[in-house]
Amino acid sequence: MMAAGSLLVIRLSALGDVLFAMPAVHALHRARPDLALDWVVEERAAALLELVPFLRRRIVWRRGEQARLARRPWSWPKAAVALLRHVAALRAERYDAVLDLQGNLKSGTHAFLARSARKLGLGLGHAREGGWLAANERVEPPADALHRVEQSLAVVRAFAPEVPGIASAPTLTVPAPAGEWAAQELAAAGIGAQPFVVLHPGTSAFGAFKRWRPDRFGQLADVVQQKAGLPALVTWGPGEEALARQVVASSKRGGARLAPRTRSLVELAALLQRAAAVVASDSLALHLAAFLGTPVVGLYGPKDPRLYGPRFGPARVVRTWLPCSPCTRRTCPDVLCMEEISVRQVYEALAGLLRGEAAPAAATAAAVC
Repeated sequence: MMAAGSLLVIRLSALGDVLFAMPAVHALHRARPDLALDWVVEERAAALLELVPFLRRRIVWRRGEQARLARRPWSWPKAAVALLRHVAALRAERYDAVLDLQGNLKSGTHAFLARSARKLGLGLGHAREGGWLAANERVEPPADALHRVEQSLAVVRAFAPEVPGIASAPTLTVPAPAGEWAAQELAAAGIGAQPFVVLHPGTSAFGAFKRWRPDRFGQLADVVQQKAGLPALVTWGPGEEALARQVVASSKRGGARLAPRTRSLVELAALLQRAAAVVASDSLALHLAAFLGTPVVGLYGPKDPRLYGPRFGPARVVRTWLPCSPCTRRTCPDVLCMEEISVRQVYEALAGLLRGEAAPAAATAAAVC
């Protein structure tokens, strides 16, 4: 079928937010399969788009590389050439519409540079840093559209009203080579085809205050082995190996096993997809697992699960009530909201999922323990 038109999606970062934009883009593709879709994304999150096979083009902004070049005066000519190439790729086509799903200065700059008569983005109340200035159609999401998923969906529906008003899980496709790699690594770890639980103690460095203590994860691994008879695989991302090893060292009964080094987000997805359940703080691993349909237990303290909670598959949110939680802080000297989450609370939530007990669809509301 010939494309009836083309559209550019702008969601550059961060990892979790790129993931949260996928349901809206998938819904648009289902409603308008004749529409050619391009997506501009930063290099760190570009691997996530490998899970979206229907995109025509992935325009990667190598922001980190350009920033490194810009810090060295002798590399400025090379930085200028790289920037001009990116702008040329961005402007290679005149689009029927540009959808800015991010709403900040850098995404607004991309929307300004892209060629289209229609540029849709979040309005003043939702965009930041003047990001709304590039949009000539400014979208105000409904008052109850708190989650990033719903906000992206509102922008998409402003362009295509035939898109359903309730988000559904996107269809993410893990490439076959990544699946084969995961099967080989699980066999080498002695897990093979038996059920296992994934524990992911890391978060982005920026969100390190959202982490649960590694010794608690280690204790949880032992409880899972003792009571559920399942091994726990401790996954980790760049810069998190030491943290994962702390979890394994805290597992006094050997319930925790160190996961293999994942060379890409696609390989991490292959492991998460095979797990019986995933336990993690608010992180990419938690949300990616939920999008893949794996049951998840999310550990929440500083962040509001209404805005950042797991979506779609079976999910439980574990949090303790404190008058200061959730908050809008970027750091905290004493993260009591995470400290107060007990191993018992988390295991009870996990055990319910492993038993297949009915859980509210995360698309509506995750169960709070």
